[in-house]
Amino acid sequence: MKAGRKIEFSEQELQTLAEMVAFCLAGLSLVKNEVEDVHANAWLLTGQKILEKAYEVPHLAKLMEVHTNPNFPFFKDEYADNCFFSSVLDELREVFFWDELVVRFADQCLLRSIGVDKYEELSDDERQKRTSAMEAALWNEVMEHGLDRLSFLLPPEES
Repeated sequence: MKAGRKIEFSEQELQTLAEMVAFCLAGLSLVKNEVEDVHANAWLLTGQKILEKAYEVPHLAKLMEVHTNPNFPFFKDEYADNCFFSSVLDELREVFFWDELVVRFADQCLLRSIGVDKYEELSDDERQKRTSAMEAALWNEVMEHGLDRLSFLLPPEES
């Protein structure tokens, strides 16, 4: 795109875009310590620009407020809590939680069954091949029953 070109949006499209930006910035805030500052700052500055444009639209301004840190408009909590981007973010958190639980659980089972030395000799691909069936079974279990039927055994000194 050449410099100076403009993209025109209807008010509804700008609202959708602003919500997409809010989603991205909310996601970015969850991983801010894990990502490069240069890229995170570029997203933040671009997002700020879009949210400022949205704030210029009267009906969108009613849904937003200027935050002090960082100093730019963002959706009010009462709006953000009930809009689509929040539900998508909640679903992503849920999926990431279960995915991480299943992967780590299967990995720990493999480690305990073959021992640390053999485990460390395996490549990532070999580990994945050896845990994939257990991951599938665990996924089925947690999707059907959550944690209700999983048991955790603690050493006697910790129980």
